[in-house]
Amino acid sequence: MLDLLLEDAEFRHTVAGGAIGYKELLDRFARVEEEVEGYGMPDIYFNNGRTTCIEIEMLFGRGAEPIQEMKQRLIDKKMSGSSVEQWIVMENYTMYRHLKELIRLWKELRKSNNAVRFFTLDVVKEDLIPLAKFARLAISVFKDAQEIV
Repeated sequence: MLDLLLEDAEFRHTVAGGAIGYKELLDRFARVEEEVEGYGMPDIYFNNGRTTCIEIEMLFGRGAEPIQEMKQRLIDKKMSGSSVEQWIVMENYTMYRHLKELIRLWKELRKSNNAVRFFTLDVVKEDLIPLAKFARLAISVFKDAQEIV
């Protein structure tokens, strides 16, 4: 998450200035389970000039069609007038299991001007991997496995 925050000019300026360390910076910007006006209560959000709401999704216990249920929640949040940037973070297995549906959903939401960013985890680098990059990695691994068999 820090790498993505570093894309923000104010965040970079604060870090470069050395005024405070990363932990203090995250403590200043990131909030957990707090109400965001017009959005509801995301798992995590940060506001450093713009509000980004982060939902951690496991998709277990969400019924027979968890992607459809998530889609409806995302659309409802956008229709409520919320102007926040929405991020959905999933662990790798869940993203891989629903990869085709998630790509379809991401494209559909993008066309309807409802920009949602999907991420999974890079455990080794302690970073987030965007959906498109994860899809390319999954396809590459699948092709490599086919060559072995």
